[in-house]
Amino acid sequence: GRYTDRALVLREMGRDDEALADLSDCAQLDPQFPWCSWERAWLYDQLGQRPEAAADFQLFLELVPEEECPECQEDAQRYIDENG
Repeated sequence: GRYTDRALVLREMGRDDEALADLSDCAQLDPQFPWCSWERAWLYDQLGQRPEAAADFQLFLELVPEEECPECQEDAQRYIDENG
């Protein structure tokens, strides 16, 4: 969605706090959209906040349809296993 798109741009600009706020807004406004959690997890990881990242990856796994992006699901599960 628009929030994830804008968050990615903000992240590239080094505006991590604003990107995190956008991704949190995204998760609140559309709680069934798994990609908010996915992007926020990677941002948390980049910021060194591994427990928060693992929690968002877990949320992603709960929300994403089984047939959608199997490699993303594998990456999320691996991250949880290693950092959760």
